[in-house]
Amino acid sequence: MNETAAKDILDVIRTTIGVLQGETIDEVSEKMNEIFLSMIIADADAGSVVRKAILTRENDIVVRGTGRSNH
Repeated sequence: MNETAAKDILDVIRTTIGVLQGETIDEVSEKMNEIFLSMIIADADAGSVVRKAILTRENDIVVRGTGRSNH
């Protein structure tokens, strides 16, 4: 009985981690991008160098500019 309960809890934890590493990171990344761009007043029409900030699955923040991505 205890072994079954432990396996069930482990399955729940693994599923939760999968969700957090997937959809939740995408949501956090989108919100972070909005906040970051508003903080630096990024305006593509005014020639802003920064275009986007992304939170990767590895928890790195990648800032994309007009040329190439920068870490």
